[in-house]
Amino acid sequence: MLVNHYSVLRVSPTAGTERIRLAYKAKVKQTHPDRGGKRADFAEVRQAWATLRDPQARQLYDRELAAAVARARAVLCPQCGEAHRVPPDSACDCVICDAPLPRRTRTSRDAVGAVADRVVDRAVALGDQLTERLAEAGDRMVDGLTDVLIEGVDRGLDALRRKLGLRGGTR
Repeated sequence: MLVNHYSVLRVSPTAGTERIRLAYKAKVKQTHPDRGGKRADFAEVRQAWATLRDPQARQLYDRELAAAVARARAVLCPQCGEAHRVPPDSACDCVICDAPLPRRTRTSRDAVGAVADRVVDRAVALGDQLTERLAEAGDRMVDGLTDVLIEGVDRGLDALRRKLGLRGGTR
């Protein structure tokens, strides 16, 4: 999975190198292990800076990120860089910084996703119906077995009474 370096540094995807550098320095202070931060978070911040400060690496990264965001049917916040899955043609705000998110246009993936959602819904409904019918059949089997067992016990008791010469049966 591709790490969103803009989100790590909480900068806009259109931010200049100086803004990214300032955000990097602030994040280093927050995440440095000598200041109580986690090594993994610190490494993520350093990787973000290493990628975004180099124009060629950033250009390649931006293409990869754009493809990943499109595959996820998401958009990047223009203010903090956080990726958000949003419905097509909907007005939404970023949950991190409350900035308005760009609208995502409807794609063929949305149509395929809608069909897949309907198929899943129908499969779940069919599974629910099957579960109900199996439960009913199980209940009928238990009732039938209970009747057979009771009848067998009654016959066994009658036979035992006859062998012992006792009077009175269960029937």
